[in-house]
Amino acid sequence: MLNLTEKHEIILVIMKSSNGELVVSSRDIASGICKEHKDILKKIREILNEREFSLVEYIDNKGEKRPEYLLPKDSFILYQGYNYRSSCDGRYSQILDSYITKELYGEHILPLQERIEHYYTAEEVGKNDKYGKWFIDKAKHTNKEVEAFRYNQAGIDCIKKMLMSSMM
Repeated sequence: MLNLTEKHEIILVIMKSSNGELVVSSRDIASGICKEHKDILKKIREILNEREFSLVEYIDNKGEKRPEYLLPKDSFILYQGYNYRSSCDGRYSQILDSYITKELYGEHILPLQERIEHYYTAEEVGKNDKYGKWFIDKAKHTNKEVEAFRYNQAGIDCIKKMLMSSMM
């Protein structure tokens, strides 16, 4: 059983054995992500070529034969990677591609992106009260109370210094 995430929910997909090979049914994928089976069939045909899945038939509730695709583990990983990749920006799609190849081939064939510069959140800066303090404040467009970090003069001077050095 594989755990997949879509919109921050855990989706369970069952891998079955077909002739000694683990496969995932297109119907199980559709059920797992609450999509129409016909849409999953269409997406599989768009993403994968016919050698990467098997066409089988099943009998629906009306007693009619319907198509179903069985995806081996590698094809399923490619299918899922493509779905997540299409919602990523360039940096994250490179990371995703690297992890897909690691899952398929056992190592990072595609390199992970190097981290060149670190960006700090207000929370990280706020751990050092040398640059300011946390306050409870009213959110700008609602009545909600939120934590807000307020910089003191040392914090402002530090930010100005960092900005000036990055311009040179």
